[in-house]
Amino acid sequence: MIACWLWTFFIIVLPSLFIYLGFFRKINWIQ
Repeated sequence: MIACWLWTFFIIVLPSLFIYLGFFRKINWIQ
């Protein structure tokens, strides 16, 4: 049950984290 929760957490958080990092890097590149 904990493993299933961890998998859903990774599936939800990791893509959003990559999007956030890419967005932050794009802002730094523009400035």
